[in-house]
Amino acid sequence: MGIAVVGLGPDGEGALPAKVRERLAAGGELYLRTTRLAAGAPRGDGFDGLFRGAPTGEVYRRLTDILLERARRGGEVVYAVPGSPWVGDEAVALLRRRARRERIPLELFAASGPVESAAAAGLVDPTRGVAVRDAFTLDRAPAPGETDLLVTQVHHRSAARQAGRALSRWYPPRHPVVVLRGGRRRRTAVQEVERLVCLDGGTLLFVPRLPGGAASAYPLDPLVEVMARLRGPEGCPWDREQTHRSLRPYVVEEAYEVVEAIDAADPAKLREELGDLLLQVVFHARLAAEAGEFTVNEVVREVVEKLVRRHPHVFGGAHPDLPWEPRQVRASGQVMENWHRIKEGEGERAASALSGVPRQFPALLRSQKLQAKAARLGFDWPDHRGALEKVHEELAELEAAVSREPERAEEELGDLLFAVVNAARLLSLDAEVALGSATDKFVRRFESMERQLAAAGGDPRRLSGAQWDELWRGAKKIEGNRGTEGNSANRSCVP
Repeated sequence: MGIAVVGLGPDGEGALPAKVRERLAAGGELYLRTTRLAAGAPRGDGFDGLFRGAPTGEVYRRLTDILLERARRGGEVVYAVPGSPWVGDEAVALLRRRARRERIPLELFAASGPVESAAAAGLVDPTRGVAVRDAFTLDRAPAPGETDLLVTQVHHRSAARQAGRALSRWYPPRHPVVVLRGGRRRRTAVQEVERLVCLDGGTLLFVPRLPGGAASAYPLDPLVEVMARLRGPEGCPWDREQTHRSLRPYVVEEAYEVVEAIDAADPAKLREELGDLLLQVVFHARLAAEAGEFTVNEVVREVVEKLVRRHPHVFGGAHPDLPWEPRQVRASGQVMENWHRIKEGEGERAASALSGVPRQFPALLRSQKLQAKAARLGFDWPDHRGALEKVHEELAELEAAVSREPERAEEELGDLLFAVVNAARLLSLDAEVALGSATDKFVRRFESMERQLAAAGGDPRRLSGAQWDELWRGAKKIEGNRGTEGNSANRSCVP
């Protein structure tokens, strides 16, 4: 009882190794992965019918089921595959795992594989590296890195369809592909792979590496091409008119809509809004590319390099004089200290420690960022207690200004808000988020008051302060907060 997996070498090439010929001559129940082989190849039952339309995982499971069942009956089973059984055949990999688990003897007899065939055709230099993938599992494989790609087992149109769909995720539609069959080469493109015909067991696809770096499992190329067309001579008049400055409001708007989707905990909405935000990135990169400044690939490459550079505790790298030695980093606070030190060492030294916080940020967010920058140099309260005392001090100054110097009220109000933001930071709270939550709470309770009033047939313009207070307490009760707001009607406007 046992299984022998025999490699038949590349279709159309010379004689098989002696051990492979001897094993085939020794006999056994012969099964071929595909009968689409060169003249002179062994003949037997093929699994071609399994590969027509069935899901890949199911195909390989059924194929190994058949081979293992035949082996359990006590006979010698020979499974012959194109190329080498060691390289680029996921069916063989699955068969090896299952045979080991079931303690069924299995032996592999190797012949020349796809790398040797592609090298002989002058397509690859193995010393530069090449990724080898099975066509039927290519859509579930990781994206190839900065290397050439060989796709094996392209012996049916179903394999070509699956390979074409997977390649279209990683490469531009016109990216070149070489079809290698019987020692002959034919050039095509990624967008044509799904329509390939005249395939057999020795057919390989060679996909050269991308000139700009690694392929991406979810490429920007389709979006980039759509944007290029919109900006082209026959494109959209509105898109052709846009500039970086005219698009500026949309960047802010889309970012806020992403935040809204996050707060709503709505995955579908978040997916949509992230796409809209990504569109803005690609739009600006297209404008820059047209001006000869940079491309979207450079945008991606730069942020990848930055992330790697600023995470030495993950990716390694030499960064002298860090607050925390990378191997000792265990907490997020240590990560942030190192991050800021690495960032300070990049590029030209800023004119001020407070540089780098845009004036266009929302006021609360900007003040919190600036306070954090100053705190890193030691300009800070020892803890939140000092900051809270400052809040009381600024509140008293605002009250004094309102009574005696109304013209200074705005300045004192600003100082009070700045002090509140500082207290929030020292309490590890986000002032922007806190105010947003309080505003949302006010909206909920006000809308609840409106519903109460509508149910009673009342007119909001005729309510007294005491009546507003009563409605407010009702809204809080409905929401589950039974705290009192005091006796002042003006308190009804305080969440």
